[in-house]
Amino acid sequence: MSPDVETVIYRRLACAIVARAALDARNGNGHSAEARAWLERNPLAGFLLDGLGYDWQRVRRWVGKLEPLEQPALL
Repeated sequence: MSPDVETVIYRRLACAIVARAALDARNGNGHSAEARAWLERNPLAGFLLDGLGYDWQRVRRWVGKLEPLEQPALL
């Protein structure tokens, strides 16, 4: 596998992870609290966002502006 193809594959994987977390954070589903916490505080989220060219602080502000959760998490 060429380095360019490998880079594209890893970039797509990072995009999928961040996109899923953003959808979960916004949807208010049973994973919202975990997704919000991950996007706001997990160093891996910061690493992925930085690698994709997104400002982690801006994502944190976006999460902070989301509607409060009625049911924080389903256990």
